Amino acid sequence: MKLRAAALALAAFTLITQTGCSLSTGIYSNFRAIEHLQIVGTLGLDAAAAGVRLSASGGAPSDGKQPAVFENSARDLISAMDALQDLSDNAQLFFAHTQHIVLGRDAAQQGIGTLLDFVERDVNLRMGTELFVLRSGEAGALLRDAAQQGGISETLDTIRRETSVSGASHVYNFRSTAVALEEYGAALVCALRTQDAQNKRQPESEAPAVVADGYGILKGTQLVGFIDGGEAEAVSLLHGHLGNVSRMVSDGAGGTVSLEISRAEADIRLVSDESTAASPVLEIRARLGAVVTEKSSDRTELVDEEMLDLFSSQLAAQFEQDIASAVALSQKLDADFLALGKPLRLAGETVALPDAEIRVCVEAVIDHSYEMEHPVGMAAAKAGGT
Repeated sequence: MKLRAAALALAAFTLITQTGCSLSTGIYSNFRAIEHLQIVGTLGLDAAAAGVRLSASGGAPSDGKQPAVFENSARDLISAMDALQDLSDNAQLFFAHTQHIVLGRDAAQQGIGTLLDFVERDVNLRMGTELFVLRSGEAGALLRDAAQQGGISETLDTIRRETSVSGASHVYNFRSTAVALEEYGAALVCALRTQDAQNKRQPESEAPAVVADGYGILKGTQLVGFIDGGEAEAVSLLHGHLGNVSRMVSDGAGGTVSLEISRAEADIRLVSDESTAASPVLEIRARLGAVVTEKSSDRTELVDEEMLDLFSSQLAAQFEQDIASAVALSQKLDADFLALGKPLRLAGETVALPDAEIRVCVEAVIDHSYEMEHPVGMAAAKAGGT
């Protein structure tokens, strides 16, 4: 019996070792305990003399310490990621939960084609990862500075939420960026700017604030310019991301009135110009609804129809100018970041974007004045330009 039991035990051991079901070679060989992982929330990419410089920001530790930031340079991205692993002594860097990649300006100007290809092929990074570009400076420096305030990942999450309702910019991921580059040859990237609190210098121990500031413009995967201010809001309008935007107009008597956009829509289409035999005209038509939120003078009468017409016409004129400026920049750069070429292609037109005739028309309506005694009724004031 003892010999039989020993034989069975030996057979079982041989079976396990030969079928690869051990803890070191089986299905659990790739598993890591969570305490042995350092989750990377944000990557920074900068240009380097030898290739690229990659930085990684870990998550905020539960003990309240600053998030770890790892940096290294290498000839290419895969080598840089491997080099970062060597810098983490106590935990393995885990990139599958990376949510953001920040580009330094120099790296973006050199082009992101290699990065797009890498993210698409790499088994860890995802095409849903969000993309940002710095107006100036290096991404690695931003990650280091932000670690003093709890980490860059939380800041970028806040920026994404804020831009979804502010119209100052919009956060795009790698998937939408790749699609835009494939279809239009150009794409937009949320631009970041660092600033001191209240435009004042902070103590050296404090990191500068990071805010969204318009868009970076990619053409053929390279950064070719930026667009900001009212023109960036016009871009957001044309892409359906305007959100809650406020504009100030004159009351005609030395004061001002603040208007908040309550609804907005825009479309781009080809229209025939019967007066000429030239190619069809590309028309951008936008419609805005606004409410009066503040006035600087008590003498301003918000129920007067002529006054409301004045507000509407000024609002329409502002957006017409901003859209026209964005279109002019698109034609100057020959970068179709406004997706103007789609109607032309659908109609079989071969005219190049810089040569296309483009008209802008904006209509604005005051939906509500919040005047307690005499609110604006159904016959709201309306104005538009051509």
